[in-house]
Amino acid sequence: MTSDEKEAVREMALDIKRLFIKNKIRVMHPEPFNAGAYEDGKYETIFEEAAKWCYKERANYEVFVNAQFRPGMNGYMMHPENLLKESARKNYLSVQEQDIQPQDDYAIQLHYLHGQLTKAKRKVENILMDDDIAFSAWFRILISTEPIQAVIDKYKEDARIELGLTGKRSVMKNPPDTPLLKFIKEKQLDYKRITE
Repeated sequence: MTSDEKEAVREMALDIKRLFIKNKIRVMHPEPFNAGAYEDGKYETIFEEAAKWCYKERANYEVFVNAQFRPGMNGYMMHPENLLKESARKNYLSVQEQDIQPQDDYAIQLHYLHGQLTKAKRKVENILMDDDIAFSAWFRILISTEPIQAVIDKYKEDARIELGLTGKRSVMKNPPDTPLLKFIKEKQLDYKRITE
């Protein structure tokens, strides 16, 4: 590996660690979770080995980590060591082979939001602005009854990318109907919060 490749793997390992912790917090909620346990350096080698595999296989590391925590998986029991097992690679490959339908993605995120509102008794804006909760940018912007400008300002560019609009800052008056955008229109969500 060249020095540039080693640096890329180190950065990927940090992102894998961040995604792992973010997902672990999400599946553990409302139970307490000690994210600090992953900060003592004990698992750095594991996250780096996972990054090396992703780099070597040209795997999308975000999809790789998220695949371990998808609905139906026992993310509650997921430990960093599991990322190095063959089952983790199979989880990744199975996710790569299937498309998550927009309505399923929406239902999962709505379920998490409901849990935050009812169990944690947090304000909607605080929940939607919380980067530790794995919501899609489009969901954060569109789920509220009334527009929340702080949420729109923070997530609009990412939401435009998720909707398949060209370039972060391009403006399209008639965006193409990707499956996600078609679903959003069918749900009668105010997609113009993102497109305008």
